[in-house]
Amino acid sequence: MMLRNVMASMAAGAIVLLCGAAAASSENPHVLTLEYGPDRVYPVEVLAGIGTLISFSPDEEVRTVKLSAPDSYRVTVTPDGTGLSVREARPVERVAMSVDTSERHYDFALSAATTTAAPYLVGFQYAPVAAPLEGQSGEAGTADGPVTSYRLSGKRSVRPQSVTDDGKHTYIIWNNDQSLSAVFGEDSSGGEQTADGYMRNGVYTIDRVYNRLIFRVDRAEARAQRITEKVDRNAG
Repeated sequence: MMLRNVMASMAAGAIVLLCGAAAASSENPHVLTLEYGPDRVYPVEVLAGIGTLISFSPDEEVRTVKLSAPDSYRVTVTPDGTGLSVREARPVERVAMSVDTSERHYDFALSAATTTAAPYLVGFQYAPVAAPLEGQSGEAGTADGPVTSYRLSGKRSVRPQSVTDDGKHTYIIWNNDQSLSAVFGEDSSGGEQTADGYMRNGVYTIDRVYNRLIFRVDRAEARAQRITEKVDRNAG
């Protein structure tokens, strides 16, 4: 089985791929939500230098990932095990990726993005839609009670709407009409590292806390500095 279905669909061309995946587009072109179907192949464009995050259901754990061209993309599992970070390693026209989780099977057709409007974040809708888990109704993902806020500075077009953390996880929200940026965290030595995360309930979540975050889109840059003031998201 493995990649057989993916390779067959790829041979049929991009039109078949697009018809095979019913996409529920959000207002933000960088966030793509797909309707899950066990026999579908999902075309995903990967932005060079930024990559794409693919987020599965919270009740799933990634078990295996197979690529038709293993050295074409660098694929890593997110820290919570429910998603994938996909980055281009070398130019390849189209690559099949097969993913098995603890609950479902997914087939993808990866290709290099031809426009900067390609999605950074890809998620799924499942039928029937499960009821939200307790504590997930807040704007800051699963955080409860007081959270630490951040002081935003830099280019306004790049700044997210809000940045908060609960001491363990960082939560970032962008406006619907805003381009999502590449996110970097500043380590204790002042160096930068890619701050990989995943989308949950419309909130970009990073499984750690940085004192400073850097957001970049092309040459535009903004920063978020962690401050000690506490903000209760349940207030008001």
